[in-house]
Amino acid sequence: MTVYKHFLQMVWQRKTGVIIFLAIFLCVSFMAMQPKNRDSQNFSETPLDICIADKDHSPLSEQLTAYLQTKHTVTLLDGSGLSDEALLKKIRKDISVGSIDVGLIISEGFERKAELGKKGIISIKDDRQAASFYIDSQIQTFLRFALSTKEATGVFDFEKVRNALAVRTEVINVNREEDTSTAAGLKYFFNFLGWAIFSLIINSIGWALFELNNERLRIRMAVSPVSNMRLAFENFAAQLTVVALFLAVLIAFAALIYRQTIRTLPLASYTLNAAVYAAVVLSAVFMLNAALKKSAVMGIVGTVLPLSLAFISGIFLEQELLPKSITTLARIFPTYYYVRANSFTERMLRPDWNNIGMQLLFLLLYFTLGVYFSKLNRVRNKIEFAQK
Repeated sequence: MTVYKHFLQMVWQRKTGVIIFLAIFLCVSFMAMQPKNRDSQNFSETPLDICIADKDHSPLSEQLTAYLQTKHTVTLLDGSGLSDEALLKKIRKDISVGSIDVGLIISEGFERKAELGKKGIISIKDDRQAASFYIDSQIQTFLRFALSTKEATGVFDFEKVRNALAVRTEVINVNREEDTSTAAGLKYFFNFLGWAIFSLIINSIGWALFELNNERLRIRMAVSPVSNMRLAFENFAAQLTVVALFLAVLIAFAALIYRQTIRTLPLASYTLNAAVYAAVVLSAVFMLNAALKKSAVMGIVGTVLPLSLAFISGIFLEQELLPKSITTLARIFPTYYYVRANSFTERMLRPDWNNIGMQLLFLLLYFTLGVYFSKLNRVRNKIEFAQK
């Protein structure tokens, strides 16, 4: 296992930067993930001023609006002929002047999106009003009950939904320590984990792979008695070890923070998505290493690429709030589908196989390109060696 140990030693040389990055990321995450200890009874009994623009006008959207009207003061906004950007601008203005607490835009095709586990509501809340964040929990609860009746009978049974919600309201009033922000907080953590794991892999494993391509090491490996198959296997095993260690530390941290409610959260689904994304990043680093020649370029890519993808893919800002041109561009990168899978898991409490499948396609693409560039490099190296 000499090659395996050597690769780990090369990654260990980057330990200072990796440890500092991990420490900063975990500290920021710890502060952001602290439970708010909100009183569930106060939330359930605090009516909010809500503005709803229903662009779908389906039975599901109308029943959702009717349900919210029983809890809050709802103003209906005619969104016909207006773009989402125009509606967002108006809602943000109303929130800024204090005329409403929450604005909801129910997009066209909302009912179909809900059945597919996709997000069809844009929610804008007043950060100054803590109770406004409870609205997402009410919406998700309504949709879960409604979709469960559709799965059971083939049609929505809103009478059963209303009865179930009436029972659930009583339970919420008794459980005063329930933190309704937990599910959303875990999703945001795993979204940010996508940026963290990309940065960690490209600045540790990516650097080690780049170092393995220098001329001195290539000559040593060429005369080594170790077969190329064993070299590749031990290098890959070392990479998997490093990635598994990164994921274990990050996910164990999330499990520790949410240890009191972890049994009710879809941690396994989030972990599966994160593991697939880490594999995609590993294949992308393999491709970049085979394509790039200068360490300075690799260093720039390692800094700029993860941050850029985080901005355009919905890690730092919800995808629904990004301009359409930005989200269209983000679709050609796997991070976009990683974030969408996390959003699906938050709502449906299970893995999003469609978006996970999209990430696997990127893995195959990057690996294929990496193999192609590697073959070109081997041919070029043989020509250079023969010329010497």
